[in-house]
Amino acid sequence: MSSLGSRVAGALQRVDKRVVILVLVLSVLGVLFIMSATGVSGADGESPFWLRQFRWLLLSALVLVGVLAVPYQWVVEHAYLFYGLGILSLIAVLFVGRTSHGSTRWFSLGVMDIQPSEFAKILLILTLARYIRFRRSQKTIRGLVGPFLLTTIPMALILLQPDLGTALLMLPILFAMVYVAGARARHLIMIVVLGVGSMVPVYHWVLKDYQQQRIRVFLGDDSGLTRDERRNLFYHKEQAAIAVGSGGVFGKGLTTESRVHVPEPETDFIFTVIAERWGFAGALFLSLVQAGLLLALADLAVRTREPSGKLLVVGVLALFGGQFIVNVAMTVGLAPITGLTLPFVSYGGSSFLSSMVAVGCALNVGMRPDFVLARRDFGD
Repeated sequence: MSSLGSRVAGALQRVDKRVVILVLVLSVLGVLFIMSATGVSGADGESPFWLRQFRWLLLSALVLVGVLAVPYQWVVEHAYLFYGLGILSLIAVLFVGRTSHGSTRWFSLGVMDIQPSEFAKILLILTLARYIRFRRSQKTIRGLVGPFLLTTIPMALILLQPDLGTALLMLPILFAMVYVAGARARHLIMIVVLGVGSMVPVYHWVLKDYQQQRIRVFLGDDSGLTRDERRNLFYHKEQAAIAVGSGGVFGKGLTTESRVHVPEPETDFIFTVIAERWGFAGALFLSLVQAGLLLALADLAVRTREPSGKLLVVGVLALFGGQFIVNVAMTVGLAPITGLTLPFVSYGGSSFLSSMVAVGCALNVGMRPDFVLARRDFGD
């Protein structure tokens, strides 16, 4: 028993403290700016948003400890089982899930709602790590069929909800993991070109009307829109840009009431709140903390020699990097408006919990360095 305890204590000492500190900073900033965006008190006797987020923070911290306690090698070995359960949950939510704003994405569990697509991203990372780890076939076009098929199944189910932002986020995860595993850059570029060429039929036959409208607005085309649609869509885009620009260098102050109205400022548009309250300096600080987290994960991936562990960390890195870039680009008008949250900062129980599970998986790899006897590095 003492031997087991000493091994657990030794593993905990190897937790990457840089990652832990940066995640904590982002989480505290999130609670702070959610309070600034929505107020200290809740409406109609409900708990305020910032308090709900703080509760999710405490719950996620407990879940993180649980994730660290289970060796990642065991989880990767059973990844196909978890992947299957995840696919079943994505199918089930289409039939029994809660619908809000035209999307059916959540299981309502009474005291909380769970969004299975958030956890599907992590299950995809684990499954790709399991599938790719000892293969060399991804160096060929034919060898990429398996990873792409594993990715497109959950993507298609998530698109049916519909949730375009979460579905598209699986692509950088896939591309990053197969590239690190040795996929040829020319093959991936060819696939991207083919994907761009398929956007016309996808636009017309897969995307919902409101998703098409967002893309047209982003491209500056308002043809075919009613006056109300034109006002609402352009209004949201313009308000987000005004909020970001109005903060100046140092912002208007954390307690200043905003005169700019963006949709759901505590979730998708939390970056506008930060830019308005703390200005360019605050937005830069947040970006540097996010970049620090990505660099810490990249360093962890470089130092990891065990194939499935390296792939797992790369997948988590691509997940956070893609989500941060798209969220900020959407906010400043460089990308169409999507439903992607800012990791650890935006309000949202499933989003926060899944992000904590993802970072826990990466920390788990760093806690358990394995020795791999090989003549060359993984992916060579």
